[in-house]
Amino acid sequence: MIYLNNFPIPASHNRLYDHITRRTKSGKMYQARKKSNVYLEFERDVEVYRLQNRQVIQTARELILPYKTKPLRIDMVFYIHKHRLFTLKGAPKKFDLHNLLKSGFDVLAKILEIDDGVFFEEHLRKVPIEITNEEGADISIAPFHDSNLRDRSV
Repeated sequence: MIYLNNFPIPASHNRLYDHITRRTKSGKMYQARKKSNVYLEFERDVEVYRLQNRQVIQTARELILPYKTKPLRIDMVFYIHKHRLFTLKGAPKKFDLHNLLKSGFDVLAKILEIDDGVFFEEHLRKVPIEITNEEGADISIAPFHDSNLRDRSV
């Protein structure tokens, strides 16, 4: 089992790219996209995390090596400031963790030197916290075991 603690909160899938209009040399207009400032900031945060946790990342790479081409399960606990999760009256706000997975899986796979296609199962959880600068995610990665799945073959 691999543990990565206090991983940066990923950028939302909805905010990964900015769409811009460009012109070709012939003057024809087309739509292009570029990484948004939010996504670039997340990538910088991950690079800082990688540098500060160099030994943990190296150990994780070594532990995951035998499973590099096998299905994996990933558990992520997101510690999010309570004002982002609840209204003043205590009702839950819309905060969709699934929108964070694409960018999170991409950079996680990159620093672990694996393909994010090996993540077969994921478990997500939100935990409200009081202090904003303590936001982050605790991640555990383990082999995927499908013994509880029913056989759908004919």
